[in-house]
Amino acid sequence: MRESRSAGEEHDRSMTAVVAVFQFQGRLGMRQAQNLGESFTHLGIRKIQVNESAGTMAVEYDATRMDQPGVAALLRRLGIPITEPAAPAP
Repeated sequence: MRESRSAGEEHDRSMTAVVAVFQFQGRLGMRQAQNLGESFTHLGIRKIQVNESAGTMAVEYDATRMDQPGVAALLRRLGIPITEPAAPAP
């Protein structure tokens, strides 16, 4: 499992951290991995965990800045082949 965190991440008491799990098709290529790294330039993305063997991606985001459909739209713009949100993260 790969994990990425935003640079200089710090806890902000006014944020609401939410984890959305998305399913994706196939394997992620180098360009898609680079695009995921660039996702941290968007306000609200805090952490991404990719489980290629399960075909899932867990995205932690600040719900005061974005919502799950916004996260899905961002991932699609970055070229990530997500299908549908998976079951909620534990």
